[in-house]
Amino acid sequence: MDEEPNKKTTKGSLTTAMNFLNKILRRNRNKNLEINTTKADMQAKRTMTSPGSARSPKPEIMGQEIPIGAPEGFKRTVHVSLDPHSDTGFKGIPEDWRNILQVNGFSTEQTPQDSKILLNGIEILTNEATRASRTKFISPVGKKLDDFLIKKDPTKLFGNLVRLDEGACATVYKGTYLPTNKLCAIKIIKDTVNATDESLINEIYIMSACKNDNIVEFLGAYLHEGQLWISMEFLEGGKLTDLITKVEFSEPEIGYVCKEILQSLKYLHREKLLHRDIKSDNVLIGAKGEVKLADFGFCVELVNDKRKTVIGTPYWMAPEVVMGTPYDSKIDIWSLGIMALEMADGDPPHMHLPPLRALYQIAKQPAPKVQDLEKWSPEFQDFLECCLRKDCNTRLTADQLLQHKFIKQATSGDFLIRLLEWKKNN
Repeated sequence: MDEEPNKKTTKGSLTTAMNFLNKILRRNRNKNLEINTTKADMQAKRTMTSPGSARSPKPEIMGQEIPIGAPEGFKRTVHVSLDPHSDTGFKGIPEDWRNILQVNGFSTEQTPQDSKILLNGIEILTNEATRASRTKFISPVGKKLDDFLIKKDPTKLFGNLVRLDEGACATVYKGTYLPTNKLCAIKIIKDTVNATDESLINEIYIMSACKNDNIVEFLGAYLHEGQLWISMEFLEGGKLTDLITKVEFSEPEIGYVCKEILQSLKYLHREKLLHRDIKSDNVLIGAKGEVKLADFGFCVELVNDKRKTVIGTPYWMAPEVVMGTPYDSKIDIWSLGIMALEMADGDPPHMHLPPLRALYQIAKQPAPKVQDLEKWSPEFQDFLECCLRKDCNTRLTADQLLQHKFIKQATSGDFLIRLLEWKKNN
């Protein structure tokens, strides 16, 4: 989008393989953009991620020079102008974009003043189909996927597989590492043909390089019949989401979870890494009350203090990402604040809205607050305000938030042990 909306012309660009994207959009449009919020819709919204492209200087991470490769695929440049007489308010808009606007209920009265937000939001949603080809990934110099693999047959090393969770690209199992009889989690990426080596190296390299008590431990990676097996430590409690949807969290309990995730973010941000997908689905709970951050498929290095890659999950996404402006580690802080609201209210803000409408609200509306202000203490509300400042320059860092009074009043992890026992028996 090269020109401002008040100049009557707005340009949007989308790097993608057109046929593949349109096929994906036709197949998933009703699933991902349906206005009615059934239980299946809620889960689709929680797992929706939307990456984009970034810059490509050579940074350093953990002492190594990291080249970041150029984006792959084809470029489609879309020239869009404002047209108050059309049914969408735009002229020259692609049919798939038109459908997104209509399904999300936008009219010609809204599009002129908000054209940049809306076109940016559409690109965020349609970028979902081209994750592997649009993102520039971290990888150590001269390394290929094969360099990270253990050259053994995983089907002979892991047994007793039980499916725990399944997404569009991968399935996660609980299994036993037979040589030691130790439980572990195994993420099997179904079709590595559609994932570039860079994307796979990115996740494996970040997981193997990160050593922190609040980050899931990487154990090894294997390739078997075109499927990538990534083994990790097994956390018996599963996803934080499973607890949020079943029980109410008290303030000290919310404080404990936030404190543990802030410890992981303090570590990542010190290493110039951004997670970019903080949400309850990516927080795992251990049998002894441990809280650990998982899923580093979208983790990237912060280059020159700012990035402009569109990636994350819409409902947890920071305003600066929605607006398409450069961002830094503060986007993880915003997402943490949304996750704290999720623990307080049961769902993140705007979860009842379709994705584009939610992105519009994130960009246009004041920062969200807890639903029942009288129920929550001034300390918790101030903590949320510190996380959810729309001006990212005034948003606090992980280091600063760890010193907040609300975090200092956090309980221990014993409550999670009790919750997991209750969950097991109910």
